[in-house]
Amino acid sequence: MVGLCMVSPPTHIPNCDFHESTMVGRSQIKMPTFHYFLFSKCWHSIYHGWPEHVKREAELRFRTHQTFLPKWPTQPPPPPPATPSPASKLVRIIAVVILALIVLVGLAVLITWLAVKPKQLVFRIDNASARDFSLKNDHLNATFAFLIKAHNPNGRISVYYGPAEVSAAYDGQTVAFNTLAPFRQPRRNVTWLAATLVARDVALPRDVSTDLAVQKKSGNIGLVVRMKARIRFKVGIFRLKHHTLRVSCSPVKVRMPLFKNFETTTCDLDW
Repeated sequence: MVGLCMVSPPTHIPNCDFHESTMVGRSQIKMPTFHYFLFSKCWHSIYHGWPEHVKREAELRFRTHQTFLPKWPTQPPPPPPATPSPASKLVRIIAVVILALIVLVGLAVLITWLAVKPKQLVFRIDNASARDFSLKNDHLNATFAFLIKAHNPNGRISVYYGPAEVSAAYDGQTVAFNTLAPFRQPRRNVTWLAATLVARDVALPRDVSTDLAVQKKSGNIGLVVRMKARIRFKVGIFRLKHHTLRVSCSPVKVRMPLFKNFETTTCDLDW
């Protein structure tokens, strides 16, 4: 060890540059001066200029100091892929099945809609009249008759109507009411509904009673006629779920005397 340490590298050798960046692990492992020098880029030039006994000693020291060379950590192998549990597989299968069902149902609805091409139902009032109209002490007695036209323009859809509630109102106050019987409307069909609404001793607020008296004298009473019914569509052999149909017709000009210069009123629909 002492003899080896006496062999010190020169500070400068012509045509040979020393770079500490090429040395192995000097800042991390305290290696002898010889090893630090031996691993330089010019160690061959210096090594061949030494005596033979120094070369043998250097080779021996190099082999004995191999264990001091840094052993850099290697990259650990990637962990094996996690094997999915049976529960997670079942959840994935259920999710895929649900998604497939949603897609199939959506496609079926789209195909049905494109094949059927549903159209809006059409309602209007073609006639309205009032008879036995009497207004005394803010109480109304009258019989109103309305002829309602229900049009189903669909060529592949028929409509089933439940009991239809028909009412007549003036200034937000219901003055007459009646219920129509259930009926079925075939495809491309026009059905006429004769609704007779009777007002029997209906109490009215003073301002409503006053306005009605004024309109009676003019021979023209403006009412709001509403109809509400539960309906169900039938497409081919399939009956769809029930819907609540609300029809509002306003203003309906009830003329007196009967059936004189009546103006047809188109109705609005709401579901």
